Amino acid sequence: MGGEFPLDVLLMRNVAFVIEYLGRDFCGWQYQKTGTSVQGELERAIESVTGEKVRLTASGRTDAGVNAKGQVANFITDCDISCRKLPLGVNIALPEGISVRKAVDVPIGFNARKDALKKTYIYRFYISSTPSPLRMHTYMQVYKPLAVSDMAEGAAAFVGVHDFKGFMSAGSNEKTTVREIYECRAETFGDEVWITVTGNGFLYNMVRIMAGALLRVGQGRIPADFIPELIDSGERKLAGKTLPPQGLTLEKVYYDVDGLR
Repeated sequence: MGGEFPLDVLLMRNVAFVIEYLGRDFCGWQYQKTGTSVQGELERAIESVTGEKVRLTASGRTDAGVNAKGQVANFITDCDISCRKLPLGVNIALPEGISVRKAVDVPIGFNARKDALKKTYIYRFYISSTPSPLRMHTYMQVYKPLAVSDMAEGAAAFVGVHDFKGFMSAGSNEKTTVREIYECRAETFGDEVWITVTGNGFLYNMVRIMAGALLRVGQGRIPADFIPELIDSGERKLAGKTLPPQGLTLEKVYYDVDGLR
């Protein structure tokens, strides 16, 4: 952040939203010419309240069907609506499934993507022989119990700096496939299993592929000590299937900025 800016920009505000959404009804975060995107709906709602056409900069894209509890996006505006009232007006204009949970005035040079320090995702399973309608859009159903202690052992192998080339779906144009994972754990909560992953960045479908590999561990299909070999191989086919999007939620994006810590 920082640097020199034209006077007309310095007289404006930079506002960051913390956004929650249910991914089932959207083609993903990013605006697309065809399909309803979270970004497109938010920009339309902001315009209806402020009278301004804005372009949101998000912490990153989420794919179709992926949920968010703590997505962060910022935009430049000259509206004088307070951050207390702005979410109320925008939410009225938003479709069901998207909510602005919080608005924060941030420094004019703040960029939600470039200034993100780390992100936490959670992939959630529920264990049941019958469907749970209340969880069908935010969890993946698994029919038999999982060996969660083995999953936890496998999850620990992801922690550290690794080349995650084998945990990336085709279609990405990333310059490097090296990422650092600060935390990866598998835990039981009643009839649920959560895989929590925190890292400095993620490749295309990376967390869903990691969760798929750990699911195989929990099902006894591969041993926990095979995870390091999967990472070292760099072979996408060895890591297994990409799990469905609805089980994945972007929980939190971390910044060194007042109001977003």
